[in-house]
Amino acid sequence: MKIDNTDGTGNIDVTVSQSNPYFKITPNSRMLNLDLLVAREPADPDRVARAKILMEQASTAVGEKRNPIGVIPLDNGKFKVLDGNTTLQAMRDMGENVAIVEIIQGIADPVIPSFRQP
Repeated sequence: MKIDNTDGTGNIDVTVSQSNPYFKITPNSRMLNLDLLVAREPADPDRVARAKILMEQASTAVGEKRNPIGVIPLDNGKFKVLDGNTTLQAMRDMGENVAIVEIIQGIADPVIPSFRQP
């Protein structure tokens, strides 16, 4: 796994034991600083409160760890959150600095197709 510095250019090796205790580690996991992540929308406060409880349980091995936050790269060197918006806000509220993410390559902003009647 790699960790990106705040400017997004430096990569150094880290071990799983150095990673955040809230997330599952996958073959494509990376650690990114939270200031590189852009929320897709404001997070729901009730969902954030619940996420904080679940994350605390995960960090003490009482609960299940979360999947990495799914992000896409933006042109400005930051990353837009596609999956994990509530987790991102919970981490910010908890004073965390980095998160485990998976960078989703090859897609632009996702378009949700409209439902058409036959």
